Amino acid sequence: MSDNKAKLIYINLPHFSNIKSTDEWDGDEVEAKVIKFLNNNKQFIPKEAIRGDVLKIAKIGDFNISEYRNDGRVIFDGEKIIRLCSDIDDYGSIPKNFLTFEEFPIGYFTNVIEHNTIHFIDLSKFETSVRKTYNEYYDKLYVIEFVHQDKQYTIVSSKKLKNTIVSVELEHDDIEGYDFVSTDIRF
Repeated sequence: MSDNKAKLIYINLPHFSNIKSTDEWDGDEVEAKVIKFLNNNKQFIPKEAIRGDVLKIAKIGDFNISEYRNDGRVIFDGEKIIRLCSDIDDYGSIPKNFLTFEEFPIGYFTNVIEHNTIHFIDLSKFETSVRKTYNEYYDKLYVIEFVHQDKQYTIVSSKKLKNTIVSVELEHDDIEGYDFVSTDIRF
């Protein structure tokens, strides 16, 4: 990790004969071709890139890549380029194997991953307590509390969390008093 913040590294790639337009960053076509190209041509991955750095493909040949949200963004896992996770948010988030607290601090990807604040936390690493509470949106909420480096954190969820690795977002304005909100809560 570098200085507790991921780097956003802009790169330009040569023309791909099989890419006719990059008006939209298509997760199934253009993105897959770019990732394959980068992993087969490592000289295009900046030497300063470290695990957790995000590459923004700014241009392919004469085609500019959209600046919309996470268009053109891929992440370096320390060995190869991979996609952003789109399981929760179609625009992409931190991949599931980039664990908050265990490897990356909260806010490490701020302003590098756009549109969401999704984090993955492995709760098996912490002693947790769970209690039920209620609010105006849900009949019951589960509040999970844990301590990391002498700071107490709370997660609120509308479902009992069954997995040890959970996906959460930093606090929503709609639910005050919690550090994280489980991604199963949608407003």
